[in-house]
Order: sequence, then structure tokens, then C-alpha cells
Amino acid sequence: MKGTVLRTVRVLIVMSAFSLVASPESHATPLYLSSPSGSPDLMTSFASVSYTTSNNLFQAIGSTTDYENGTTGLVDAGTSTLAATITGAGLLTSGSLTLQGDIGSGVETLLTGTLTTGPGGTAFGYTNVTGVVGSGDIFEFLFTVTGGNAVIVSDFGGLGANGGVIVDANFPNADTFDGSWTKDFLNNNEGVSDTFSMIPEPSSVLLVLFGGVLCAVAYRATAAARAVETRL
Repeated sequence: MKGTVLRTVRVLIVMSAFSLVASPESHATPLYLSSPSGSPDLMTSFASVSYTTSNNLFQAIGSTTDYENGTTGLVDAGTSTLAATITGAGLLTSGSLTLQGDIGSGVETLLTGTLTTGPGGTAFGYTNVTGVVGSGDIFEFLFTVTGGNAVIVSDFGGLGANGGVIVDANFPNADTFDGSWTKDFLNNNEGVSDTFSMIPEPSSVLLVLFGGVLCAVAYRATAAARAVETRL
């Protein structure tokens, strides 16, 4: 009986691990990112969000207008730029993030990052709102901190730390972006975005949770099998 129980547990572990490994290729397009409570957050307003098929360039360019939950505040605005190369098949092959602003010593580069590359739904996500005039389609990106002002970099966890960006394009017309990367699009310069720190990848969180549950199941199954053997 003990062998049967343990074999069953092993099968469950293998099946669950396979589904977690396979999920990045099959799960829904959005990343479902959110800014953790109290996390440093640089906000951008009046963003022009565009995509050009001729060079596969996605851009979100606006003004850095606020900084929340950091060790300093924003005195004056600067330029915020997110640029990503996304193929017509929805593959992000390169990308960068630069946010500027004045925190007391004049306008300077506050934060830079390298975007995580890979397919849509894994490296970046998007939510297409169809049939709604003035729809705010969402584009999500993951990045690694590469530089900037020492204070801001420290707030964001230091060089090599992970972060997330949520861009709300705020398109003026319904279906300006239809969920595909085979045509150009441009919003009305009223987009907004949040750039925030310490965002774990959803798949990593799930792996930890599922791993803990399966370990608990395995432990209980082993204990039950031993108890049966002891009674016998």
C-alpha cells in the first residue's frame, strides 16, 4: 500500500510540474501585474503610445509626473520612454526603459531598465478592450533595473532588481488596437503608466505555492502509509 500511495504522489508532482512548465506557452495574454502596496512607483502622464509595423517598434513616451512611496519626491517632470521591438508574431526581442525627472538637483535620469524578452503572455502582456470608444487597452512589461539616480535605484531594490510597467494607452477610437501586431496604432497622447518595483513573475509564485501543497500531500501520504504498516 505504501508503494502505491507514494507512486500516486510522484505522478501528481510530475503532472503538476509539467503543467507549470507548459503554462507560459499557453496561458492568457495578460500578465495581471499590479503594484504591491507601498512599492516605489514612478508615474507617467500624457503618454504617446504607438506601434509601427515597418520596424516593429512599440513606444510609450510621456512625462514623469509623480513619484510615490520613495525616499524622495518629484520636484519637476521629465521625459519617460519605454521602447520595445515586438514582431508581428508577438515576440518581444529587445527593449529598454528610461525615466527622467527632477528630485532636487535638476532633471536627470532617475531609472533605467532592460525589458524582459520573449513571447506575449510571458515577457509582456496586453489586454484588448474591443468595441469601446476611448478604450484603455493595457500593455504590461517586466524589466531589470540597470541604472539611474542612486537614491531611486536603491528604492527599486538596486541594480539587477525586477520591476513592472503597466501602460494604459487610452485610445480615442474603438478597436484602434485589435490584439494583433500586424498593423500600426497610435493613441491620442493621453496614455498613463506606472513603473513599480519588486514584481515576482506569476509563474514563480505559482511554482512556490504548488510545490508547498504537493510537499504537504506527499508528507501526509507517507505518514499514513507508515501508520498502516505499524498497525499491520
